[in-house]
Amino acid sequence: MKMQKTRLMSVILALTVVLSMALSGCTGGSDNSSGSSGGVKKNEDANEYYVSKLEIVTPPDRMEYVEGEEAFDPTGMVVKATWNDGYVEESISFNKLRIVPAGYIPKGTEEVRIYYGDKYVSVPLAAGKKYLHVKQVPVKTDYTEGETFAPEGLILEYVLGSGKYVDIEDYDISKVVYDKNKKLTVADKSVKVKWGEFETEVQINVMKASLKIELEDSSMVSLTGGARTKVFLDGNGKAWSDSEFTNEATPASLVMISQASGRNFASNFNTGKEKITIKFNNVGTGKAKLKIRGASNAYDANPPSRVEAVPLSGIMVLNVNGQSVAIPADSVLEGKNNNGVGDNTLFTYWFTALLGEIDLKDGENVIEITFKVELVDTVDEIATKANGCKKQDSTGKYYKYQGFWGVALGQYDYVLIEYVD
Repeated sequence: MKMQKTRLMSVILALTVVLSMALSGCTGGSDNSSGSSGGVKKNEDANEYYVSKLEIVTPPDRMEYVEGEEAFDPTGMVVKATWNDGYVEESISFNKLRIVPAGYIPKGTEEVRIYYGDKYVSVPLAAGKKYLHVKQVPVKTDYTEGETFAPEGLILEYVLGSGKYVDIEDYDISKVVYDKNKKLTVADKSVKVKWGEFETEVQINVMKASLKIELEDSSMVSLTGGARTKVFLDGNGKAWSDSEFTNEATPASLVMISQASGRNFASNFNTGKEKITIKFNNVGTGKAKLKIRGASNAYDANPPSRVEAVPLSGIMVLNVNGQSVAIPADSVLEGKNNNGVGDNTLFTYWFTALLGEIDLKDGENVIEITFKVELVDTVDEIATKANGCKKQDSTGKYYKYQGFWGVALGQYDYVLIEYVD
């Protein structure tokens, strides 16, 4: 490469000069270097090669950055170098370039310099923006008309123009501003919340009348397979994963429980043979919308840095009072990409989704949610593979919906029966 040749020739020339000076007894000399920072010594001697021109052919994809919180990203940038002998490098690889300033861009920085040897070109920067974002929804997102918004459990964060999520320092739920006196109506789909000068919206679901059934309520709900996830507090307030206080609860389980309604939820559905059966009494007949609050477990690691969306129609079958009910194709357990940063809140990234419109009868009604495992023949057919995993069943086929520990069938907090006029 010409840069290597330049350095080699510089070393040979320097040794020749030193030897000549030693033989002739000379003690003086001149320094032709430019003094600027770079990987190649600048010497205008005709016998040496050097970069005579550096230019940006294609600018980087991003020119806007939040000072102090983002580093320059050269993605998309094409830098061209012309050498003094006419040789042209049409696209210099990024690992040969030096970016100044390195790391997070200091406040007041108007440009970034791209160095190649002694030459540099400047990339002008513009002030980037950051936005307020909901990191974790509140424990309560489903309301009956006339209730007021309850922010407990809400966690806010910033999202930068690059898509990077940034935690808010000294976050305190009591400092989140919202309308505390507003009575919610069915027309309200979200609630505005503010943190300092920033504002965002929390998605909610408001119903005229509904029945909420917690999946830990064994008087109305039975599980065939699966398990109820909860923690137990001893007399000192310490959390344990069992009632005998023998296994201390993990930080992840504490986060998951704190975000669940009733501090409990149903999980461990992993074979496709599990079923949730719900029995309740209704007065009269009519139609209702059946909804479920759940969280995808198609995540990539422990703790997760990414959780992928899973369609409910792909992992469960719904039956109400002996009749099959089609689950809408757009009813999904939502996902989130945290850009490589592990976060326990992604274990239970709760969303309320519609399971379908059902017919209620007078007296006892029975809802059966049966889980199913879809298998595919090739890796390319896997619908969710959050960590690039390739989980297989005993037959050697792949799970269509999968995560870090295997098949991803979700975890569930409660169901809602919203009565339709």
